[in-house]
Amino acid sequence: METVLGKIGVKIRDGLTDFRDLSDVLSELAAKYDKLNDVERNAVNTAMFGTYQQNKGAVLLSNWDKVEKLTKVSEDSTTEALDKFEAHTSTL
Repeated sequence: METVLGKIGVKIRDGLTDFRDLSDVLSELAAKYDKLNDVERNAVNTAMFGTYQQNKGAVLLSNWDKVEKLTKVSEDSTTEALDKFEAHTSTL
């Protein structure tokens, strides 16, 4: 995987033993994904997601903007739910 991503300019390590945060790697990869040719995309999908899951990986990377948006919605919902739960439990 490291070799395949390295060929398209995406590093998964900050140093010899320090790996980058996965969300940062995926964001960088997604930004380059649409510019890759079919052979590069296939290599990335197989390396990242495996033979049987590569189609799901392709959908994920092709729709990364939606992934980021929905992640933000989920984070905000969790915070809101916790706030409401705290308000409810404080009245008991």
